[in-house]
Amino acid sequence: LKRPIHFMKIDVEGHEDLVLKGADEMMKTAPPAYILMEYNHNVLVQKQVDVAKFMQRIYDLGYHVYDCQMQEMLTPGFGTSVLASTYAHKYVITDLLLIHKDTFTKAALKDQGTFVKIPCGHDEDTYKKAEILGI
Repeated sequence: LKRPIHFMKIDVEGHEDLVLKGADEMMKTAPPAYILMEYNHNVLVQKQVDVAKFMQRIYDLGYHVYDCQMQEMLTPGFGTSVLASTYAHKYVITDLLLIHKDTFTKAALKDQGTFVKIPCGHDEDTYKKAEILGI
């Protein structure tokens, strides 16, 4: 890539794992600073995605995972079980904000205020907030 990708949105109805696999080379050489990804546990299970392996892939790529609905960070291992229990109902989804380790620094968090203020969601206001934060 000639220019770095700062923000990427993935909303592909249960095919998120395939997108990450297809973007493997880019994710290793020029990973986006932020990825906003819809998470629907039941759709992933229906698509026969091993959710634990899928989440581990995200962590292995160097991303921290922030659950936009619960407004908290998810930790490797424990985060997968939280997602499964919280979003097991077929109509409940969330957005996950993936923040690459090179972007995720205490200084960056201090500049952006409290973590709860990091924009997540689908509305137009979210993108305006993201633009203001430089995401």
